[in-house]
Amino acid sequence: MFKLTTLQFDSHEALLKAVRVHTHQSGVEWLAEGAYAVVYSLAQNPNEVMKVSGGDDQGYLNFLKTMDTLAISNPYLPVIHEAIHFRLTDALRKENGMWQHKERIVTYMEKLSQPPKLIRRDYDKHGHLVRTSWPPVKTWASWVSNYVHGDVRHIKELKLVHQELIVLLKIALEFHTAEVEKFKGYGKLDLHAGNVMCRGKQFVVTDPFA
Repeated sequence: MFKLTTLQFDSHEALLKAVRVHTHQSGVEWLAEGAYAVVYSLAQNPNEVMKVSGGDDQGYLNFLKTMDTLAISNPYLPVIHEAIHFRLTDALRKENGMWQHKERIVTYMEKLSQPPKLIRRDYDKHGHLVRTSWPPVKTWASWVSNYVHGDVRHIKELKLVHQELIVLLKIALEFHTAEVEKFKGYGKLDLHAGNVMCRGKQFVVTDPFA
């Protein structure tokens, strides 16, 4: 299991300089980008990636804290080798109301792949046959999220295959919600197709909290 390390800085410039030690190291190349993070490939380890998130992604930070504190090991979670929170001091946070945008989270983790997609036959409003790409994980993520919140309509499909994930999410969500009450709006499950990747055929939930 990994440990989440927190480093504090007394200036934004010093913080970014420390982050650049990671992002500007030899063999690091841009791989992908999302709403809150940039992912880099690592030439020295092709099976690993580096994810650099903004400090305003409190959901992801609290997900890392939850995994670290509970020492959770589960096939539905990514294998994380190292996670570093580059944090401003409390004094600077008080001086700057937008401090979250100036902080960073660097995570070294296993390289995962995008979930597969199926071609679904459908009809448009004119009755013409069309084929659309539909990721099965989209339905799966919705079922799991709903079930954790008490919707048991798909209990048969989920319990047979994904009970381990359901137990994990219920424990983690309870802990996570209690921990982040002081961060209004950051204590909820946010599981959808956009934050699920694959390790072979195994679904991996990369960022389930918001």
